[in-house]
Amino acid sequence: MSHTDIMLSSDVGHLEGIHKNRYLDKVKLSGFQTDPYLIPPEKFMDLTKADRLPDFTPHDLYQYVVNGISPYTGADLKAYKSLDAYQFFVAGWVTSVRYFCSDCGGNYLVMSQVHHSQALSAPKLKPWVVVKKDGTVLCGHCTCKAGLGEVCSHITALLYALESAVRHLEARSCTDGRRQWGLPQEKSGKDLFGEGSSIDFSNPAKRCSEQHPRQHPSSAGKGNVSISTEAVEQFYRDFNNAAETPSKKSGLLRILPQYCQQFQPRVLSLGLPSPLT
Repeated sequence: MSHTDIMLSSDVGHLEGIHKNRYLDKVKLSGFQTDPYLIPPEKFMDLTKADRLPDFTPHDLYQYVVNGISPYTGADLKAYKSLDAYQFFVAGWVTSVRYFCSDCGGNYLVMSQVHHSQALSAPKLKPWVVVKKDGTVLCGHCTCKAGLGEVCSHITALLYALESAVRHLEARSCTDGRRQWGLPQEKSGKDLFGEGSSIDFSNPAKRCSEQHPRQHPSSAGKGNVSISTEAVEQFYRDFNNAAETPSKKSGLLRILPQYCQQFQPRVLSLGLPSPLT
């Protein structure tokens, strides 16, 4: 697309000569193939509600403002004074920050309105910047007198707003935004909901064990094993004779009538009179 095919808005229609050519070069460099001021407002999204943003860091901001190449002189911009525009962002002078992402090139167009630093009652300025997905700033423009230099304080203030939004997005938890996970898979033959009276609230593990009771490997396939009374009594006698003193015998014998007498306190066998109380 040639320069003559690009239509310019009234915000930059006054540009002439090398300034107009440079602006047209920035439009082609951005990849949008149209003047950013002519993009319909409904295509933009609020920067504070973005779910995706470029990997823009303070290093990228410094790289553009200080180490960027001037399109007119070819030297480093070294706009150290513009770094003080952070105060503009903190003071709330950067408003209506929005962005538009290109589907083809993946570049981000970020625009805003910024108050004049010397005339607060004057109409707000309209800076914009184009940022690649990796955070590299391709170009910028502002409607102020220094905006042709592409590193005025208003553009830098916009970059500070972008960096703050990226930092907030990275620190946002999964519950701050829209749901990040999908719906569970539907199981065929199983209702997703039902009446309360028909819901089984029992323990699934217990319900499964009742439906499929486990069998001991040694007793699988065999009938019930019966134990004679004599065998049980012999077991208790052997259990009682395993220790000599009651203090060393098992507590199981304390609940058996024929063995519990030996565990009674000695005071009961002395025949002492009952307490007066």
